[in-house]
Amino acid sequence: MSESIELVQPVVDLLEQMRAEVAPLTIKLGLTKSHFESDLFDPEESQITQDTQGNFEIKLPNEHFADFIVAHELGHLQQERQQIVKIGIAKSSDAQLNQAMTVIAQVIFNIALHEGMHPQLENLNLFTDDLRTAVQGAVEHDLPAETEKSSNLQVTLMALQIADTFTFIGEVPAWRVSYPRSFMLAEKIWTVVHATKLVTNRHLRSLLLQIIEILSDFFEHTELSVIDLRRSLLVTPVLSERQLKLSVRQLFQIFHVSEQEGIYLGLGVNDEQAAFQLQLPKMTPKQQSAKMLEIYDATVESLFTEANLISAPRDLVIFKSEDK
Repeated sequence: MSESIELVQPVVDLLEQMRAEVAPLTIKLGLTKSHFESDLFDPEESQITQDTQGNFEIKLPNEHFADFIVAHELGHLQQERQQIVKIGIAKSSDAQLNQAMTVIAQVIFNIALHEGMHPQLENLNLFTDDLRTAVQGAVEHDLPAETEKSSNLQVTLMALQIADTFTFIGEVPAWRVSYPRSFMLAEKIWTVVHATKLVTNRHLRSLLLQIIEILSDFFEHTELSVIDLRRSLLVTPVLSERQLKLSVRQLFQIFHVSEQEGIYLGLGVNDEQAAFQLQLPKMTPKQQSAKMLEIYDATVESLFTEANLISAPRDLVIFKSEDK
């Protein structure tokens, strides 16, 4: 199947480079069915999967945009093979909240990652007029109409999708009329994203926190103000070798999440953003106090190792140095 899909030479070179990097695992290409007509294209419909042996397959829903799809998915594979900042959710007992936060976290992450890979795709001359027209058409086909009855959560989700689309094709002025509230929020996000220098984990985490801040400001003036995104979303902390040797109390505050026994949330001392969750056995108040002192006195490195928590090297270059 891979051999029957024609790619331009620079994308072939990129594919072969990645095949060499993941060997002895393999990367193959395969066509899959799109729910769009051939003249429409949603980049998020393509995907890279792994089988039970760990081998990769890039699934192409539109062969006409094969070069873009392959380069895009290889970009994600390159990112995933690095120790990069991630964003997840602080799970609560509210299933609907968990579901909404999962979607929001994933799209925020995609917005940042897509902007990070944009220069590489641009250098490959993959942002053609055909692509822009096809992507715009796909979004307009699937995005529900914004009305006065659209909830603020719907506006948020549409704004995130629009902002993510901007990372592929730039702003679409017509959407200012079609999706007025969503566009305004998306434009705030896009302005920050487009102006951000993305090279290291520190840059990536900073951008994720800026997007969360924009959404938090929007939530504050709506019924969504009951949702604290800084505590609902977990953003991987970025740590230097020196910081790993510091005591936990120097970098994090730990709070007991009252609605769930044994769940504790770690917030950054400086940015107050949730960085990790801890699951501890049920304890008496005296035991809990002793355990917290033990955790606070431990080094960050020992806590993260013992509790199997993740961090990312602060200054690790995760995007090409010539990127913004």
